[in-house]
Amino acid sequence: PYPQGGMVGKKELLQWASQASDRPITKFDELKDGDVLLRCMKETWPAAYDRCRRKGQPRSVSGNFELMGSMFEHLDLPKSVLDTRGIQHASFKSCYNFLVMAFFLKNLATHSDFSVDFTHPVDSKLAAFLQAPESVASLHKG
Repeated sequence: PYPQGGMVGKKELLQWASQASDRPITKFDELKDGDVLLRCMKETWPAAYDRCRRKGQPRSVSGNFELMGSMFEHLDLPKSVLDTRGIQHASFKSCYNFLVMAFFLKNLATHSDFSVDFTHPVDSKLAAFLQAPESVASLHKG
């Protein structure tokens, strides 16, 4: 979890992704295969990971994104945040918003009064979701 009151940007989100995935991550390009993002989802929603993962499901790019898609559906997460094409092209907006969602909700699960300011604008649909009861409901499901 991240200490309250600080500004969180790309650097801090990548540091969190490094901790969640147990791999050093320094740039969005390292997220393209979906493995690190899947590990971030597992960190935030472990029960959903276990429920949605099929035995023998390949650890491949397509398998990673397929599992994330199943988890998004199960958890009722905003589909726009799983921009597979943008993530695979290391798009700032796509990678940033995905990490914002997983990071914020993981910290909210740990600290019910968690609040943070992000250094870059968050997608308006994602911001609305993070402020809505549905975001907390996703934590209960996962």
